[in-house]
Amino acid sequence: MRYPNRKWLQYRSPENAGWSGKKLSRAYDYYKKIGTDALLVIYKGVVLVSWGEVERRFLCHSVRKSLLSALIGIYENKGKIDLHDTLKSLRIDDKPPLSNHEKNARVIDLLKSRSGVYHTAQYEGTDVKPKRDSAKPGTKYVYNNWDFNALNTIYEKETGKKFFSAFRNEIAVPLQMEEFRLTDGYYHMEEGLSIHPAYPLRMSAKDLARFGLLYQRNGKWKGRQIIPADWVKQSTKAYSFDKYMKEAFGFMWFVSNNFAGKGKMFSSLGNGGQCLSVLPEKDLIIVHRVNTFAWKKVSHEERLTLFRMILSAKIGPVKKNCSLQELKSCHSERKDIYSGITENIKKSLINTYTSKEGKWKILKKGSTLVMTNNYGDQYKMLPVKENSYILEDSKRIVKVKYDKPGAVLKIVVNNYPMGNSILYPAKN
Repeated sequence: MRYPNRKWLQYRSPENAGWSGKKLSRAYDYYKKIGTDALLVIYKGVVLVSWGEVERRFLCHSVRKSLLSALIGIYENKGKIDLHDTLKSLRIDDKPPLSNHEKNARVIDLLKSRSGVYHTAQYEGTDVKPKRDSAKPGTKYVYNNWDFNALNTIYEKETGKKFFSAFRNEIAVPLQMEEFRLTDGYYHMEEGLSIHPAYPLRMSAKDLARFGLLYQRNGKWKGRQIIPADWVKQSTKAYSFDKYMKEAFGFMWFVSNNFAGKGKMFSSLGNGGQCLSVLPEKDLIIVHRVNTFAWKKVSHEERLTLFRMILSAKIGPVKKNCSLQELKSCHSERKDIYSGITENIKKSLINTYTSKEGKWKILKKGSTLVMTNNYGDQYKMLPVKENSYILEDSKRIVKVKYDKPGAVLKIVVNNYPMGNSILYPAKN
């Protein structure tokens, strides 16, 4: 049974692993056609397919929820979280306040997205929710960001752990994730919605694949039981049916009991086509990433068609003594980084900025400038010219315009294809 060490291993050819190179080539053509930005397929703990920017930290969107589910499972096993505690017993409320009816929802109801709490929530879409107090807790499934955000409040309150640092310590470090950094996540808050923040983060396909392999192996990593095996089974069981996704729902995982005739597949899904899918009976993991920094989207149907094409490429068993190699890096060191940014230039940029979207900040961390947007998400600023930068991961272009030497007039952040954000320095 193979696990990656510091680096993933890859089959030298699909045929060595019992897969058709020609069929995978046709799947690659379709992958390009639909606009997927990164795809990683892990077969028996080894990379079968690596297409696109598998090292780039794309936005996870709702994939974050399955990461929280894993942490809740760890601490439920330690006796820190009781799935049958109610919001009332845990003293969980909101602004505007929850009704007595809503406070009867239990932790397990939130995990199943069956709380019956239809309060406004952070980081949610535009779908119309049912009326407040219209459903008894535990009786009706409605995909609901209030549940998922409140679960993190409960997790942090009951364990005394912060989500991002706990994920790093409990999962990312033991799994030897390669690109994960604590600074790639933040707490998302907008006024007037809810006191329970969302917890978005950026992760690479390679690191998500490690998390998928952990679930593939029933929560065990190289002999160490990180997530209780019973939790893996319980959280990826079907409890409700999502009519929009046409899949069942577990504890913040989507579940197909027999996908494309290949057995069970459970998936962590996020906006734009983000997906981590695990097919335990086939010892297979598929990670699908889309660049939503550029407002791209791959539909649910397109992604599933791609998955079916990949699964159809299986032609036989792994060959004996098949040859493996270390997965080659797709990350090329930028050759256009400008080295002439002086300390005085950095000092002139460090400030709070205002825009129609809200407040932004430029800070200095170590020797690097970091831009924090109006929600708190932060990106390293990589200089490419004296007055031009690229934001790491998002690859958005930032241009600085000076009124006079050392005095910033404005900063233009390219938000293609949605126009530009214009930032003006706050008055000193």
